[in-house]
Amino acid sequence: MVNYMRLLRSLLPMIALALALAPGLALAAGLAPGAWPMHQRDGRHTGQASSSGPTDPQLAWYFLTDAPFTAGAVIDAQGTLYISADDGIVRALHPQGHELWKRELKTAVHATPLLTDRGELLVAARNGVLYALATTDGVTKWSFATGSDLLASPAVASDGQIALPAESGELIILRPDGTEHQRHRSGGAIRSAPAVGADDVVYWGADNSIAYAGSLGGSLVWTSLLDAPITAGPVVAADGTVYFFTSKLWALDGANGGVRWQTDLGSRVLSTPALATDGTIYLTTEDGRVAAYTSAGSLRWTYQTGGSLRTSPIVGANALVYVSAGDSLVYVLGAAGNVVGTFKTLDGVWASPALGADGRLYVGGRDKRFYALREGGRDLGQSPPDRLGGDLLRDPATGKVYVLIDGARRHIPDPGTQLLLRLTSVSKAATPLELVRYPEGLPLPTLKTGSLVRSAHGPVYALQGSQRVWIASLAALIAGGYQWDQVQTVADRVMGSLPLEIEAGYLVKASGAEVYLIEGGKRRWITTGAVFAARGYRWDQVHFVSDADLGAIPLGDPIS
Repeated sequence: MVNYMRLLRSLLPMIALALALAPGLALAAGLAPGAWPMHQRDGRHTGQASSSGPTDPQLAWYFLTDAPFTAGAVIDAQGTLYISADDGIVRALHPQGHELWKRELKTAVHATPLLTDRGELLVAARNGVLYALATTDGVTKWSFATGSDLLASPAVASDGQIALPAESGELIILRPDGTEHQRHRSGGAIRSAPAVGADDVVYWGADNSIAYAGSLGGSLVWTSLLDAPITAGPVVAADGTVYFFTSKLWALDGANGGVRWQTDLGSRVLSTPALATDGTIYLTTEDGRVAAYTSAGSLRWTYQTGGSLRTSPIVGANALVYVSAGDSLVYVLGAAGNVVGTFKTLDGVWASPALGADGRLYVGGRDKRFYALREGGRDLGQSPPDRLGGDLLRDPATGKVYVLIDGARRHIPDPGTQLLLRLTSVSKAATPLELVRYPEGLPLPTLKTGSLVRSAHGPVYALQGSQRVWIASLAALIAGGYQWDQVQTVADRVMGSLPLEIEAGYLVKASGAEVYLIEGGKRRWITTGAVFAARGYRWDQVHFVSDADLGAIPLGDPIS
């Protein structure tokens, strides 16, 4: 009983309710929300996508321009694509590939733009000017002339300040409105995009072989002398390690710049590498190799392409690595360095790829085409957010049956569990590519009559027959002959798949933030957390149900 009460006290129900009722959060302050708002997606330059990309990339559409591409694309929350070709024409494209607007800058653009949360597209041009274009129509909202060539993408801090690298060796800090705040002066040209770490510390490297860390407030935090001009990076790991790249891979302590380790690569790295969630560093080299290194500097694998590599690799949520190469191919590589799929363009590819929320891979080529690449395999249905469902996959080699959840396949342990979860569709034999496309995640829990289940902050249920029955108190749990250590915590999707007989007085919610009281045969929305608390409700009394089960109950008057 003591353990049970301690657990109840730890639930902090009102905090959980406040989080559930709160709107979604943006990726980071200063940066526009979206699938791919900047070079390598985030301020740390991890190159980690929030979506899974194609395993067998096939052409969805292409947009033909008058110039080749060096700069990568950025993508906003609506899926609008912003691209800039080498001729300085910046375009906004609809997700289906037609032009929304274009703006001629009359100067080359080689750096990937950046989307801010102020509705601006920041474009660093070769004429030394940073342009802030309105994302709605491409009109210039402001511009800042540096007097120096701009070779790399800017970065943005949480307060909206902009770190702009210049070939002159200056890292120029601009306020969100484009006015100058200060300058950090390096002893050599800055050819790679700066990264932003914890507390808005900015990291950058220069041709004078020095790695820098500086605050937006004005002072340098540290410098570290490396062996050669810094040609790529930095990338900031979650543990504070900052990676810089020459013809070596350098791991520096983000707090003081001390060298944690270094390893020889045998060739220069010309574009920012990617960092997977497990700490693996994926990099490309000038001599055409894609390589994977552990966070301790050990080589995991290497793959030789047929041309020079000057683009950044990226990593999908399915752990696949995407690389655009000088041999005209876009590669899809598995976590072991194996080629999963390729797509051939008409010329070399010098622009880095980007992944959209729709799972499409986007990249511009030297053939003057901007490509949208879709999954070439079957379009399989995944589980909706409120329950398990969609298509079931069967591994022909093992006979295991899986349900698809958020880009991964989750093993259904037995037919009884499958029936309880209402997974009644006939399983489809998976192809080898589909087994790669949907990596195996954790198995679903084994469920049977008599099982006890609860969601992370919800009530406890006993499975009886084909339904879950609420156990409303600890006394009822003990009276039923159960013990607390028999309770399994399951995901909301699993809970939403287990039928519940909804009775008057129940508090219920589905995949949305709203909590309802069942009263008079209707569901009444409890409009605020304060009302919820004033009525003496607790979060562990709220039942999670599927959207369909909730929608079947008529809507009554709100409670406020």
